[in-house]
Amino acid sequence: MVFVKDVSRAMKGMCFPADKQQCVKWAQQHDATAEVVQALERMPKNRFKNMSDIWYAIG
Repeated sequence: MVFVKDVSRAMKGMCFPADKQQCVKWAQQHDATAEVVQALERMPKNRFKNMSDIWYAIG
């Protein structure tokens, strides 16, 4: 299970809009946990306008 605070911490400073690939790459480059990266990798291949879109996609 991935917590909102962990995803938020990993994505801090991310510029939106961003696609799935950009989000995953950002998280990997900013020391996100493996769980966060895996959750981002499971997201649909959408374009995300903000963090709320990411939280919704992760579930």
